[in-house]
Amino acid sequence: MTATLEKSIRFVAVPGSHISDRKAAIYGPELVRLRAQGVHMIPSAVVDAARPRHSPLHDAFTWNDQAAAAERRLQQARYLLASIAFVPSQSDETEEEPEPIRYFTVLAIEAADGSSFQEYIPLNVVHEDPDLEREMLRHALAELSWFRRKYARLREIDNLVNWHGLDLLLAANGVPG
Repeated sequence: MTATLEKSIRFVAVPGSHISDRKAAIYGPELVRLRAQGVHMIPSAVVDAARPRHSPLHDAFTWNDQAAAAERRLQQARYLLASIAFVPSQSDETEEEPEPIRYFTVLAIEAADGSSFQEYIPLNVVHEDPDLEREMLRHALAELSWFRRKYARLREIDNLVNWHGLDLLLAANGVPG
């Protein structure tokens, strides 16, 4: 992108992210500015740029080491849950070993008080519960919709996928396209 085009961009938060649109409107231009100054957009460089208290990125990070350590352990737990897979039983008809499948899937669950939270649920539990399976389908459709937006300019992808079929599924399941 050219610097002129980047100045005209309205930055917003990715749906489901932990930052607000207001914060994205602050962080986005600062990241563009840093990149224009030759800063590589790698996590360590972004943290270094955010260290000074006057940096627009400073409040995106937890600077209290005790709190940051607790957040890091939560991040490690998410990584652990997302890293466990199982190998399905092999049928006698095939000699190839089946590909591993993630054991847990993360779904938005509504609590009794109306709030929602993310829970990692074993796939077999999801497939035994129609409500969970419907939520997993909605999540998958939202990811496909995001994929389409992200790669919209790649003609090879556009020619490969039946977007009309996706639009029908999105509409039928109440997922924004």
